Amino acid sequence: MLKKMNIIKFYKRSFYKPIKYFTTETKFDNKFDFIYHQSINPKTREQFWEEESKEVAWFKKFDKVLDDSNIPHYRWFPGGKINMSYNCIDRHIENGLENFTSIIWDCAYINKVEHISYSKLLENVCKLANLLVEKGVKKGDVVIIYMPMIPEALYAMLACSRLGAIHSVIFGGFAYAELARRIENSSAKLIITASAGMEPKKTIIYLPIIEKALNSINRSVPILLVQRPEVYLADIKKSKHEIFDYKVETNKMKPYIKPVHLDSNDPLYILYTSGSTGDPKGVVRDIGGTCVGLNFSSRAMFGINKKDVFFSSSDIGWIVGHNYTVYGPLIRGATTVLYEGKPVSTPNSSKYWEMIENYKVNAFFTSITALKSIRKEDEYYKIMRKHKLSSLKVFHLGGERCDPNTFSWLQNGIGKDILINDILGQTESGCSIASNNLEYYPFKSEPGSVCKPAPGYDVRIVDDNHKELKPFQEGKIFIKLPMPPAFMTTLWGNKEGFLEKYITSDNQYYMVGDSGYLDDKGFLFVLSRVDDIIKVASHRLSTGRLEEVLIQSQGIIEAAVVGKKDNLKGEVPFAFVVMSEEVKKDQYENLLLLGKQKIVDEIGAIARLNNIIVLQRFPKTKSGKVIRNLLKKILNNETYSIPPTIETPHNINEIVDTLKLANIIQS
Repeated sequence: MLKKMNIIKFYKRSFYKPIKYFTTETKFDNKFDFIYHQSINPKTREQFWEEESKEVAWFKKFDKVLDDSNIPHYRWFPGGKINMSYNCIDRHIENGLENFTSIIWDCAYINKVEHISYSKLLENVCKLANLLVEKGVKKGDVVIIYMPMIPEALYAMLACSRLGAIHSVIFGGFAYAELARRIENSSAKLIITASAGMEPKKTIIYLPIIEKALNSINRSVPILLVQRPEVYLADIKKSKHEIFDYKVETNKMKPYIKPVHLDSNDPLYILYTSGSTGDPKGVVRDIGGTCVGLNFSSRAMFGINKKDVFFSSSDIGWIVGHNYTVYGPLIRGATTVLYEGKPVSTPNSSKYWEMIENYKVNAFFTSITALKSIRKEDEYYKIMRKHKLSSLKVFHLGGERCDPNTFSWLQNGIGKDILINDILGQTESGCSIASNNLEYYPFKSEPGSVCKPAPGYDVRIVDDNHKELKPFQEGKIFIKLPMPPAFMTTLWGNKEGFLEKYITSDNQYYMVGDSGYLDDKGFLFVLSRVDDIIKVASHRLSTGRLEEVLIQSQGIIEAAVVGKKDNLKGEVPFAFVVMSEEVKKDQYENLLLLGKQKIVDEIGAIARLNNIIVLQRFPKTKSGKVIRNLLKKILNNETYSIPPTIETPHNINEIVDTLKLANIIQS
């Protein structure tokens, strides 16, 4: 039974409705530019976000909008009391949505579809929350969620947020070593998992991966296991780790528990992303700022409103899954489509279009890589045009830059009336840094551009000396602090790393890590990363971590991993290695195969190497640093110059000849 909470009701005045903003003497060409100015102007910024805060429910209003007493550690809405689970579920039921569908789960592998109402969602979340309490989970404890795309994964996130436990969702494709690093770094109190995840041609049994991860760090953590009917594990009692059956245990629990009144600045979750050193970076996000910022982004930039149907194809292990598969649509009182499947091969490239048609999807978000996979199978729209997409208003794209050819193919296929929104976002930023919008003034999409910076993001293009550049001049993308609500608050257990990696030494800017330019209309064009993170099919992989694993392989004494351009995935990891002199050349092939397999075993199939090439020596600076950027340019047939700091310039020709001999580059 839902119990009415004592909350501040002022959000009802503007909930689900456009907000009337204040005036300004400055003249603007359109409403969006006016809104954007209000959101970044120090004189009006706090008033802007205070108005936006009225769209979510608070148990106690915050003391102030922005606390800037500890720059650069800004805090939004300090002193407020709030709960994310309440904002995603209870308040919608109080407003008449108890029988409205909150989640549509579509599993392509077993041809199963399930519709879950908001009232059923509340019951399932509360039962799990009560079980977590029984198992000793309390506010501030970390719960690892290592799950496939099934409803129980969403219940787990929302149950943790109901109690104030900090969830850390880990992509189910990660191998044991990466999982172990995250368990150890987070000091997890409990692990929630499933018996298996499914792929087009195989089934991944999760429990042995978790057990191997725990054994490798000599830890024992209780495991809550969702037994999937299709893959039932009968011998879980043989494990040396404590394992509980999810269904059996939750069925004993009461169907309601009050949401805990949490501080606005309490952590909501940890989401790990790769760092250039290979160490996982635990991005921490707070509750109040995330709730307000994500509500705004979902409404204004993504066009998600009450009773809409939103479909994000992202796995919940990534930031897009957190934001736009789980929290964003539910904050807005919409239906979210949870899809367990692939864009192709389950069974073919029709699946996305079929779901958009069947579920009357209003807005769709997928990766460029998924779109390219579909295009490869359906270049001339023979499959796409069999489906009615009339419900669709906007098609969101993310993960990497959308090339003009793919953009044009999509626009011609889905029709000119559907807005295509190419987005720049990050795990660290939370919401989209740059995006089109549906609420204020939708712009004509420009292929290659991520449209304009989103409200709250004061984007600047600067040179190496942090001097601001003029339109069309390429430089580093910086954002003037403070960042808007929903930005990361710190790195888990690594405050120094947060400052070193992301904040300029003068505490004035956030360093995005991308290069690009702004045109004379304010449109942002992103060109490349400025660090050595490889983005493979929208997934970030650390070259340092890949090299670390390769060097552990027999016979390999040095490794340098760079990104090789790929038409489908954007980039794929490519390795250069130096072998031990003790290894004979006829042993190379077998040892390199072992090295490739070690990458898959310890990091996951997403990190599978495109190739490994053996070099006699690496190009290095006089101080001993490998010049990876030079290797990358040679590999991708790009123009390069030999840097003056190189120690052995003569070995450049050796590298070129080796790649030509292997038919990797042309003569």
